[in-house]
Amino acid sequence: MIKKVEGTKTTPRVDFINGYMLIEGRSIPFADPGFYNSLVKMVREYAANPASLTTIEINFECINAYSKRSLMQVFRILEEMYNNGNIVVINWVYNEEDETMLELGTIYSSLVKVPFNFLIK
Repeated sequence: MIKKVEGTKTTPRVDFINGYMLIEGRSIPFADPGFYNSLVKMVREYAANPASLTTIEINFECINAYSKRSLMQVFRILEEMYNNGNIVVINWVYNEEDETMLELGTIYSSLVKVPFNFLIK
């Protein structure tokens, strides 16, 4: 599966290539369900026949409340994959000075049972 979505001023860039997904940039689509509905659908379709290793790398500049809730839907699908015996890893990338983004990643890692790596950029 190869999917690419160009980022905009309010939505992140997505590259999804054979078990590796990169989500990076700004995620502030104010009450616009289109981006995350498409992303959730993409991940659900992938979860039906995943690669032997699935790695999701998340690298946000900023994120709003709507995006946070929507991203949780993606994490729940990944958690289901992981619980079904698939290898799933989430790499949460953040700036060393950005304590808010680190805290958000820590919260997500406590809510879903998927291995998280915290990487400083």
